[in-house]
Amino acid sequence: IRNPHRPPDRQHLARDVVGDLRAAVQEVGIPMGLYYSGGLDWSFHHDPLRPEVPKAPAYARYADDHLRELVAKYRPAVLWGDITYPPHSGIRQVVAEYYNQCCQGVINNRFDISLGPLGRPEGRLRKAGRSGGKPGPVLWY
Repeated sequence: IRNPHRPPDRQHLARDVVGDLRAAVQEVGIPMGLYYSGGLDWSFHHDPLRPEVPKAPAYARYADDHLRELVAKYRPAVLWGDITYPPHSGIRQVVAEYYNQCCQGVINNRFDISLGPLGRPEGRLRKAGRSGGKPGPVLWY
């Protein structure tokens, strides 16, 4: 997809590097996985890194469309998200489309989709009480 913050001559590489990698791994029978940083896209923003995710609706649409393009072109066996995902995105629809195209596909839990009790384990951590002025251990529950 077109990046609105890049000049026309700096949109894409002349060569489809991901497509070449996909062809190479398929040739030897290795499933292809793709990593996607939804919270930070260094080509979209040139600001110094900050702890918050871009919240602009334009960025959410860009991330959704970018994922759709990756799924349609490469049909990855694994879609590995990282650094969260922009709020107000259409990620649930994008994930549904992914599973419709790649029914055996696997997605990790970094796209910030509520999965209830199957969600991130760190969402189920709690600190135990203090003992002798020292923090207690972190417990799973």
